[in-house]
Amino acid sequence: MATALENRTKLVTSNTSVSSSATMIKRDLVCSDEGLYQCWIEYFVDVEHRDKHKKSLSLVTFEAEATKPVEFVLKPQDPLEENQFIHLICAADVENPAGNIKIWKVPEITNNHEIELTSNLLKNKTKNCTTFLNVSTEYKVSRKDNGIKFLCSSQNNLTQDPGPGRYSQRISVFYGSVTAKITLLPFKEMYFAGDYLKLDCFSDSNPPPIYSWTFQSTNNSEDTKYNISNRSSVTLKNLQTNNSGNYVCSAFNTFNGKNFYVTSMVFISVGNQPKQEIQEYKNHRYTDACLQPLPNRAKKIVGHTG
Repeated sequence: MATALENRTKLVTSNTSVSSSATMIKRDLVCSDEGLYQCWIEYFVDVEHRDKHKKSLSLVTFEAEATKPVEFVLKPQDPLEENQFIHLICAADVENPAGNIKIWKVPEITNNHEIELTSNLLKNKTKNCTTFLNVSTEYKVSRKDNGIKFLCSSQNNLTQDPGPGRYSQRISVFYGSVTAKITLLPFKEMYFAGDYLKLDCFSDSNPPPIYSWTFQSTNNSEDTKYNISNRSSVTLKNLQTNNSGNYVCSAFNTFNGKNFYVTSMVFISVGNQPKQEIQEYKNHRYTDACLQPLPNRAKKIVGHTG
């Protein structure tokens, strides 16, 4: 050990008439070079007192900012299903002083970083005195995770949080339709002939659902259903009484051989427009100034000039 240290160490001295100094230069530093170093000075006051000396201690440590992770892996890859577990594996050199690895979840909309894992400060220093960490964790995906990505960051006391990081690709989570919701625009308890009505249907799923609408009239005794649309909405611009009945929205999606099917129904009642009451005014008299007979004086003047 001493020989290896001597081969990497050079001592440089400088002497003047009033002082002397010495500088130690170390090459090819390794982690074991950290430690306490002592400078010993021995000097002579006179011939009889040669044991005068002074010493100084210096602590040498190596510091470096954490670096970008060398690996960040998600297993399995897309496509994922709701409630499936994925494995996140990250490896990074957190440098010195010993740091840690953090794994974050980054939603698609807010882009806020939500921490999922912070590793322990495991000291596994390499020869060049850095700290290398390798961590893994499990995560259960939900339908809300569709479109998110993950971040693995490396940090220590010299690095702001989060430190240098590596992002995963955004994940796609498949999930089936659970409910279908119908919205009426405008919403009324009762509709009348001539009214406008739009029926919107929404069901959350990935892949997006395929919609269909059926109608069953209540104005006849037949138990017949009519397909009226293959879109998410139905527009009735001029309602009639025969539009009264049950409107059913169906939403369907499929993935990985699994089929999901949900329905929702709403009843629409359409009546005739109420008759407006007309108030009659009997014996209503009015005059028209143009039809009134001219005054006698005016007749006389007209006769004179004629």
